[in-house]
Amino acid sequence: KYNAIDSSQLQHFASKQTLRDLSGSIDVAIIGSGIGALSNAAVLARQGFKVAVFEQNSVVGGCTHTFTKDNFTFDTGVHYVGGMSSVVKNLYDQISDGQLKWNKIDKTYDVIYNGTTGERIEMTDDHDLNRKVLTEHFGIKAESWKRFDRAKLCAKFWSYVVFQ
Repeated sequence: KYNAIDSSQLQHFASKQTLRDLSGSIDVAIIGSGIGALSNAAVLARQGFKVAVFEQNSVVGGCTHTFTKDNFTFDTGVHYVGGMSSVVKNLYDQISDGQLKWNKIDKTYDVIYNGTTGERIEMTDDHDLNRKVLTEHFGIKAESWKRFDRAKLCAKFWSYVVFQ
């Protein structure tokens, strides 16, 4: 059952043998410890599953930590979370026992710089305006937006089914 896992994914803390030894004492083995993996592990554990999380890096959390290089500190994590629907809020409440508090971000929450023209493109909390700006600057076609909207709707549906 666990032979399909590449040993390089388990090099620091576990091996295929470790997984074999755990067989029967865990219900779910999760490879990686990014926010998605840890969120799934937390939800499964709250539902009564015995979960083991394996991470090859020396720091858990995937892109939720910082690193320093040449005296500069880089934050690799999430800088903002949009669309705090009741489904998304419910997920974070489950994971954090309701302890996670959110701050409203500024109206302009991100800026894109065009390296060729030097133009500054602002992303705001007005999603219709963002769509218009992205379409004008990058030539995004209507069919691409339709596919995006369908994918977003599908993701919302499945989030509702799983976490409501």
